[in-house]
Amino acid sequence: MPLYEFHCLKCEKDFEKLVLSSSREIHCPDCGTPEIEKKFSVFGIKSGSSFSSSMGGGNCGSCTASSCSSCH
Repeated sequence: MPLYEFHCLKCEKDFEKLVLSSSREIHCPDCGTPEIEKKFSVFGIKSGSSFSSSMGGGNCGSCTASSCSSCH
């Protein structure tokens, strides 16, 4: 079940949504509008005790920190 990131075109907020069916219309949880766009997002895969971004390497996309806790 994919978790997607969206951006609301009306209230400008970003949100995540678990999408169970492609036929279901997604609405912004803050303002309720269906005027949203799906954002391009990277995903991480945990293998063993290390974390790897889908963009490669052991960091969080463009982050250069050695641990994800220091990225945020």
